[in-house]
Amino acid sequence: SSRRRHTRSYLKSRGLGDVYKRQPEEGETLEQECRSAGIAMIYLLAPTSTPERIRFVTEHSSGFVYLVSVTGTTGARERLPADLGSFVARVRDVTDKPLAVGFGISSPDQAQQVAVQADGVVVGSALLRQAGADDGIEKAQAFVAELHGVMASASPS
Repeated sequence: SSRRRHTRSYLKSRGLGDVYKRQPEEGETLEQECRSAGIAMIYLLAPTSTPERIRFVTEHSSGFVYLVSVTGTTGARERLPADLGSFVARVRDVTDKPLAVGFGISSPDQAQQVAVQADGVVVGSALLRQAGADDGIEKAQAFVAELHGVMASASPS
């Protein structure tokens, strides 16, 4: 439809895409649509993913692979999971695609720890918490600047 084409064009022009709740096994048609529209298809992997699942998802993802750092729900956490490094290593062993880690990353210190292991860091709930404050724009800008500052010197090992 015309609206769908317009939406895709708008999202693509801003480097954004749609979020679909689909398993990779159900995504063949969507993957084809994304490829034809020049939009990356990003699937998520959980720490509980089997080696077979990791292989399947890394083969079907384009752009990067999103690693969920924790099991359970999203949201800021006080500490990173102890086994995050081994999870990142298990996925890195089967793909050369960039790896981004998200879910539960709530502080610049945590973001820096993740940036040493992965190619990208996704901070959601903590940024929304800053943005929701009375002076949210300023707090969010300062938080992003702090995140950028600590991650600029980090690189994946």
